[in-house]
Order: sequence, then C-alpha cells, then structure tokens
Amino acid sequence: MSDLRNRFGQLGMEALGAFMLVTTISISATTAPAAAPIAVGVILAAMIYAGGHVSGAHYNPALTLALFLRGGIALADVLLYMAAQLGGAVVGGLIGGLITGHTVAPKMGASSNHLQAFLAEAVFTGALAFVFLSTTSSEASKGNPYFGAAIASVVTVAGYTIAGVSGAVLNPAVGAGLVLTHNWLKVGYLVWLVAAQIVGAAGGVGAFWFVAPSDFTEVSEEARNMFEAARLRAREGASEARGLLPHRGEAGWTTSAAHWPSPAPPGLPGAAPAAGVRPPISDALLRAIVDGETPDYWVNDILWALLGYRRLPKDHPDREREGQGGEGGEGGGDGNGDSDEWDTSAVAEVMVAAGYGAAPPDFIGRPGVTTAAADKPVKKAIQALNRSVPAPGKQLLKSRLGFRGYKVGQMTPNRTRRATAVNWVLWWLTQHGLDTEADDGGSWAEQRQARGEGQTGGEEGKTLA
Repeated sequence: MSDLRNRFGQLGMEALGAFMLVTTISISATTAPAAAPIAVGVILAAMIYAGGHVSGAHYNPALTLALFLRGGIALADVLLYMAAQLGGAVVGGLIGGLITGHTVAPKMGASSNHLQAFLAEAVFTGALAFVFLSTTSSEASKGNPYFGAAIASVVTVAGYTIAGVSGAVLNPAVGAGLVLTHNWLKVGYLVWLVAAQIVGAAGGVGAFWFVAPSDFTEVSEEARNMFEAARLRAREGASEARGLLPHRGEAGWTTSAAHWPSPAPPGLPGAAPAAGVRPPISDALLRAIVDGETPDYWVNDILWALLGYRRLPKDHPDREREGQGGEGGEGGGDGNGDSDEWDTSAVAEVMVAAGYGAAPPDFIGRPGVTTAAADKPVKKAIQALNRSVPAPGKQLLKSRLGFRGYKVGQMTPNRTRRATAVNWVLWWLTQHGLDTEADDGGSWAEQRQARGEGQTGGEEGKTLA
C-alpha cells in the first residue's frame, strides 16, 4: 500500500506542478504580459523545489521523455507522468480562463513562419532538457541547491527571446492545456510545436551524452529496444536475406556438386558449373547484396566461386604450409582468421591476366579503410572485374532486376562495388545460359515501394567502382 500511495503522490505532484505552471501563464499573459516570463520562471522554480524530492519535478512531457532516453525512468512511469501532467495542465487552463475571463493560446509571431517557430521551440526545448539532465541526473551535481533556478532560468530566457517567434511554449502539456481549454483552432499549430519539442528533447539528450559521457551510463533498455524494433522494421527483409546464402564450409561458398567449378569453355567468363548443376543464386539474394543487407564476405565468396577459385580444406594434400594468405585484401582471406590456400586450376583468364592467378583478390574492401593506398588493391580488382563485362552487359542490373541507381547519400564505394559485383554475376549467368532462382517477391521497385524506399537520385544503372 505504501508503494501505491507514493506513486499517487508522485503523479499528484506532477499534475499540481503543471497546473500551477499553466494557471500562472494564463493569468500573467492577460494581466501583466511584460512580466509574464519572470512570473512563469519564479513559479516554476518554486514548484521544482517543492516537488523535486517527490516526483523529480518534471511538469513537462518533453523532460520526462528526455529522462526516459537517458535511462532514468521506466516506460510505464513515462506514460503515467505524461497523463498526470496533461491532466493538471488542462485543469490549469480552465481555472486561468475562469479567473481572467480571457483566452490565451500559443501562437506564432506575426512576422515568423513555421520553420522559424519549429527551430525556436526545438533549440530552447533542447536547452531545457540539457540543463534538466545536467542538474538533476548527473552524479556530480545531484543534491545541488541550484537545480530549480537553473531550469526555471531557461524558461524565463525563452519567454523573453522567442515568445514573439513561436510562443515560447517548450512544454507539450502547457501547449495542450491552453489550446484544449482556450482555442481549439490552434490544434494544428500545437502539433507542430509538439513535434519541435520532441526533436529538441532528443537533441538535449544527445548534447548531454556528448559533453558528459561518464554520466550518461546507458540509454534506457526500453528505449534501446524501441529504436532497435524501428530499425528492424525499416530494414525488413534483412533477416530473410541472411538465410539465402548456401552453407559456407571450409572450402568456401559451394553447391552440392563437389567437382564444381571447372574450367569454362573458351570465350565464357569465369568457371563453368558441372552438367545439371547451377549456383543457388536468387533475385532476392542479389537484391540483398546491392541493398547492403549481406556481409561483405558473401560478395567475395560468390565472386571467387564463379571466377573459379576453390579454397582448399585444411587437410588437403595440396596445401603447402599454414599461414599463407591474409585477412582480406589480396591473398583471399575473409577476415575470420583462417589460413587460405587455393586450387586455381579453373580460375578465369581475366583474373590471371590481372595478376590474380595465385589467390583471389578482395573486391569489396574493409570497413573503416579510407586511405587511398589501402584501398588501391580493392579498386584495381573491382575495376578489372567490371572491364571484363562488354558494353551490352553493363546494364544488366537495370534491365534484369530493375535497379535504377542509388540515392546520392548511398553512393559509397562499398555500395557501388556491390552493384558492380552483382552486375558481373548476372553477366556470368547469361553467358552460361543460366538464370536466377525464381523470386515471387515482386519487382525490385515494388518491393522498395512497399518498404517506403525510393530509387531516385543516383545515376541510373551506375555500377562502376
């Protein structure tokens, strides 16, 4: 019963704080508008000192959200706090209106536009959230005597600086309490303000993490799970893509035919599959590669197999010594620490001519490698692969899979090399009279549209490294 009683006390304090804040705003904006920022700041400081030890004295859903992102409050408490704040604000709006007989609602400045109002609210809400976290949740500043004054000062400063731009609300509960009781016509503007305040709160948390990483121990587990769920929804299909690659044993990326690949007939690229054997490549796999939803080593493994490289098992009699090869780059390592030796009897002539007759090159590169010297061997290898495809085959990625290019922000070396690799795979398939496995997921454009992705901004069909 004691815990329940304490919980009601916390929620009652949040409702009371929001009530006094909105009541003061409603009355002072009518009776003494010039002094309103001071009146609001003073009552806010007083209520913070009065209720800080009870509920934490948020009185503002944006600050509750900031503390949640900081990891200082559970999601269930967030919802209860916000409900209490909103309830107190609505009652405060009603009482303030009854006392003055006038209506007060947030409004945009006569010479301001929506973007200016959004930025003003976001910046000062962010400052409020930053000061709130710094003075109340930091181990170094807990129990300080100035936290109420510091938080209230931000509100007072905002009242004097941006009241003529956005209304200086900084608090979704205050905005809702005034709009819902005084002027329903301002609901559209309220939504705009709340969006800015949410952005500002997140920005304040980010600033606190940046300047005080030792105090920012971790993001709330619930918040992290919410972000992860959103990320997975945005990249739906990635988990299915991981199951598309066949088993990768010690000998690398293979099919069920142990004797494949074999030398290709003259004039055909890469190695040749055995009679009746086709590589298990699907449209879905190729799309996942181009969209960056597969590990980099998948791309290398597929290219190496189709080009005729075969990794020798560790107990193979043709292995000369342990330790040959490297991790990534030339030498055919894949970054997993294995020592690789190769049967290169079936390697494509184009690779032999380019100097890769002893071991396969890295066609993708390593994450984080940005120097030109380190990236030069990878660039040379993917360009050699691209040059092996004649002009009629350069646009297979576009004509066969409907790929229309990356967006400008996606034009990274890794992505363009993946596109070049997939285009070469399609060329290899056509030259050997093969096709990809059936894919009933719809066209690439249809799948991307279903995921809310576009295909604009990049140079159409660009696959050059």
